[in-house]
Amino acid sequence: MRKILLLLIIVLLANSTLFSQNTCNAPTVISSLPFSSGTQTTCGALDDYPVGSYYTGNYGGGEDYVYSLNITNAPVTLKFDLAGTATWKILSIHSGCTPTTANAIGGCTTSSGTTGTVTLNITTNGTYYLFVDTWPTPTCGDFTLNIAVIPPCSTPTAQPTALNLTPTSNSIAGSFTAASPA
Repeated sequence: MRKILLLLIIVLLANSTLFSQNTCNAPTVISSLPFSSGTQTTCGALDDYPVGSYYTGNYGGGEDYVYSLNITNAPVTLKFDLAGTATWKILSIHSGCTPTTANAIGGCTTSSGTTGTVTLNITTNGTYYLFVDTWPTPTCGDFTLNIAVIPPCSTPTAQPTALNLTPTSNSIAGSFTAASPA
């Protein structure tokens, strides 16, 4: 009997720490980029944020998983890939917590598929909250989240080229400098 009680206590303690990320008060911190979550699940994480909380009003109502990401090098462009075996998932990105449509800056959904992607230009330093949730049915499921930094486009510097003109009766003598095509 003691062994069963001890096992029950261990299971309860493991579950309470395993799903402690399910609110704004205790999100999973993304400490560096690029980021890859590996396989995660919203199952057992409870439904803390209602339908209508996210960047698109139809999703939510399932069990949710919360991440926080502190941006210190804005502006930065990030590509978010949501995948995994579950369908009808949402990734909703917010500038504040608790999630609302007013503080939503973007996101993606998987609909009846299993993958979704969004690229966002984050223009302001600060802490952002990423919510992975499901449509009301299914109420939970497995997912992966990958975040990549997209480097800024670099514009090649055009090198000046001298252009010598030879005078004729209809032209003006001189020398011009023109940029080479990139």
